[in-house]
Amino acid sequence: MKMLRGIGALVSVAALAGMLLPAPSGATIPGANGKILFVSTRDGNGELYTMNPNGSLQQRITTSPAEDTFATFSPDGSKVVFTSDRDEASGEIYKMNSSGGGVTRLTNNTALDSFPSWSPNGKRIAFTSNRDGDLEIYTMNRFGGEIRQLTDNATVDAVPSWSPDGKHLVFFSNRDGNNEIYRMRADGSGQTNLTNDPGADETATFSPDGKRIVFASNRDGDYDVYRMNANGSGVTQLTDAAGSDGFGVWSPDGRKIAFLSQRDDPAGGDVYVMNADGSNQLRLTDASGTDVSLDWLANPVARKLSLKASKTEVRKGGKVALSGKLSSIAPSCRAGQTVVLQARPASGGSFSKLATTTTSSAGAYKFSVKVKKSKTYRSSAPVLGRCKAAKSKKVTVLRK
Repeated sequence: MKMLRGIGALVSVAALAGMLLPAPSGATIPGANGKILFVSTRDGNGELYTMNPNGSLQQRITTSPAEDTFATFSPDGSKVVFTSDRDEASGEIYKMNSSGGGVTRLTNNTALDSFPSWSPNGKRIAFTSNRDGDLEIYTMNRFGGEIRQLTDNATVDAVPSWSPDGKHLVFFSNRDGNNEIYRMRADGSGQTNLTNDPGADETATFSPDGKRIVFASNRDGDYDVYRMNANGSGVTQLTDAAGSDGFGVWSPDGRKIAFLSQRDDPAGGDVYVMNADGSNQLRLTDASGTDVSLDWLANPVARKLSLKASKTEVRKGGKVALSGKLSSIAPSCRAGQTVVLQARPASGGSFSKLATTTTSSAGAYKFSVKVKKSKTYRSSAPVLGRCKAAKSKKVTVLRK
């Protein structure tokens, strides 16, 4: 527990009666609910474990005498990034296979590097470090290179977590006198305060649709889990148990939130799950020691974007409707997704962007184009970078 408590003191994250608040996960990818990743000291030191969403099949995936903690999945679930003091007492960031093994060190200095959070496209990892003297937020590529500093304050900026589209990060900072939740763009610009309360607001994560944020706060006296809109409005308290409730992470389908609580284990802490509105709070782990640091993996699911044309042959200057639907994705995440229409000459060549639109509540979209020359049209929807482009449709201009 030495490293776990040491990081807690350094970051100034209030301990939940001795239990460290967990680091947030990477962006919760929409999809079916897969494995939950957590850290536990049940075997004497901090190690990484996985379990099913109902708490079954709890399996240890690291076996080191060091403290391994603050772990998150890569977006595809094949890798795990985590903090460990196995080579450096202050703590460094490592990467390994999600089944265990293949450990690779990503950071290498005498400073603290911790709280890693994987970007939705899997290309970058956000993390916290005191390499410049105080805690700031940085990003690096998935191999540990191309390090970029995003914050620069003479205070604490810590524990970053990505938005599902990869365009923003949320984090907490005490730059205004106490811990509050902030949001910034992925390049560090546009740093905006989202909460403003005398209590300590800490560790936040976006919902899979990017519209809501869950965070921890002691504004009512002890720590509880709260939810708010992505712009900071509509704060709602979700837990109110006799005992501290730690930070929560969203399920990939957006319907549940996993969190930590000491309500049944004041000397340690266990993993619980509840509905996104705070109802039906259930205990998932019940072991000795302390469970910290949560992430929830989305099972790979087929993501399809259909495309059809109202006509495949048209007179010059005629109009064609190109439409389709986003499917095989969590219903709550189908609406408002960006769809890009591209076109190229029917004879071949490179596609170029023609127009963009957003999907309806059912995931449907539609474009209307005026065709002057024979073209091949293609639509695509990034959907966190995991949605393949639809099949192309060729529209031919008829000769008079």
